[in-house]
Amino acid sequence: MANIDYLVFSADNHVDEDDDALQARLPDHLKPEAPRWEERDGQKLRIVPGLGVINADIAMRFVENASDEVRAREYRTDPTGGRDLAVRRMKQEADGVGAEVVYPNRYLALTAHPNPEYQVAMARIYNDFLVETFFSEPDRYVPVAILPVGDVEGTVTEIERIAGMGFKAMLMPPSIPWLPYFLDLYEPVWRALDETDSVPAFHVFAGNASFGGADFANALAISPELLELGREELSTKDFELTGLQSSWMGMAHTVMGTAAGMSPLLQLTSSGVFDRYPRLQFAIVEAEAGWLPFVLESMDYMQERRPDVRKLELRASEYFRRQGHITFSYDSVSVELIGRIGSDRMMWANDYPHDEGTYPNSTPTVARLVDNLGDAVSKDLLWNNAARLFGLAKEPPRRSDSALLS
Repeated sequence: MANIDYLVFSADNHVDEDDDALQARLPDHLKPEAPRWEERDGQKLRIVPGLGVINADIAMRFVENASDEVRAREYRTDPTGGRDLAVRRMKQEADGVGAEVVYPNRYLALTAHPNPEYQVAMARIYNDFLVETFFSEPDRYVPVAILPVGDVEGTVTEIERIAGMGFKAMLMPPSIPWLPYFLDLYEPVWRALDETDSVPAFHVFAGNASFGGADFANALAISPELLELGREELSTKDFELTGLQSSWMGMAHTVMGTAAGMSPLLQLTSSGVFDRYPRLQFAIVEAEAGWLPFVLESMDYMQERRPDVRKLELRASEYFRRQGHITFSYDSVSVELIGRIGSDRMMWANDYPHDEGTYPNSTPTVARLVDNLGDAVSKDLLWNNAARLFGLAKEPPRRSDSALLS
């Protein structure tokens, strides 16, 4: 196994927000639109506008018989939700992590909320919470601000505000099927990101999409009648209360959701955003990367074969290799194809503390992934690439015991 004697950089982690504290800051007229808990037929449900119903009782029944390893994930044993930085540091260093990029948890899908005014208000509140919590350790944490993309003007205003506060990374959903990113209305957003040297981070599972997180739906082609039929079937009492949604999310949602990572890559490339803003760096997050070489090859092929594809200044795949970055956690296929992706484009992540991530067993996972790559390439994937993209200047901390990863 690879002998890595430094703590690594995780490019995708999460913090669980304190609902009560954040919602208390909302204007009074918006508080009724915030996520809430409800008791229904003796079961505890979380109701989130723009998203489905989550049955907390089903999740807790699963945990009752879970192993200690499973209990350690999803903040099941950390009531502070990762907001106590001393506890967070202890847990992450035990997993071999010495720096991290921090995304939302419950508010990851804020932009699925149907009220743009609520999006703007809560994004500002959440971003201020990040300053209060994580800016005290800038050499360890890269907090990712939320952009309220349901309101383009509000998004531009927030980009300018938070860039001035020191934010580098800014969360955007990978897909907005009803207003896709190739539309001209987003031009002020790309311009503001470029002018502030900010990094849009397209994190999958951020709501806003169909069929488990991937942009497979054509909003122009689905009739209101069919949409209503689907809403009726997927909102039945049985679906909410018997666990059908929870079991569906376990595999179909989680695996299919990674396909959403293709959407911003394809839409921004084909619409010429990267031609107009050649300095704009972007990241695709929690989508793994084994699919990427095929997509890049297909982009080039279609650019050559389809006369209706927009004429670009470069080969389509070259835009990712010039401006794109992607995270991976357990994806050995992406490591095998690293030459087709670029060793300077990949960033490892343990996805702390989510079930689908590698926490709390990242050490042996990392060892297997980088075992045959060599020290220089390994360090790029495990520290340098993320540090360079997000502006963390320091070298990785040494492991106190120079432990052999095994």
